[in-house]
Amino acid sequence: IIDGAGIFPSMTDSVKVKGRGNSTWSSNPDAKNPYRLKFASKRKPLGLKNAKSWVLLANKSRGSMMTNPIGMLIAYLLDLPLDEDLIWTKPSGKEFSAPQMLFGDYVGHVGDPIHIRVYMRSGKLYARLAGETCRLEYCEQTVFAAISEESGKRVNFLRFFIHDGHAWAVKCGSLLYHRV
Repeated sequence: IIDGAGIFPSMTDSVKVKGRGNSTWSSNPDAKNPYRLKFASKRKPLGLKNAKSWVLLANKSRGSMMTNPIGMLIAYLLDLPLDEDLIWTKPSGKEFSAPQMLFGDYVGHVGDPIHIRVYMRSGKLYARLAGETCRLEYCEQTVFAAISEESGKRVNFLRFFIHDGHAWAVKCGSLLYHRV
């Protein structure tokens, strides 16, 4: 049973579940292990594309999950560019055509829940990231640069995942936040 929580269609179906991978698998009962789900026929769980097999991967390469935030903080403190070589994370100077599809609250879970709020203020798109207000500048597709209101520097980028005209999740850095 997959509960769509009123956001996606719920589904009830039989599925084969098995552990996936060799080096990523751990016999530790507290470990986050990857699994492979295999349905009898193609299915669309949680509004995703039709497929017979699905892989549930766990982000478990670092126990503390602090390597990205610490690296980003060090780069910020040293005034180094964050992913500046990635052209798709540079603001295009264009406006996003449907900002209302992004409005809302998004929550990620790494230890304590982390919250992102996306909203419009004075005709501009903004996000509240980890207690910091950021202006969202459109790059391309559904990618936005997060520019700190305080420093005027880019602190991160956000990629929104759209389904049926609404964002259902946003990737900020290396973490995925689900819309609530």
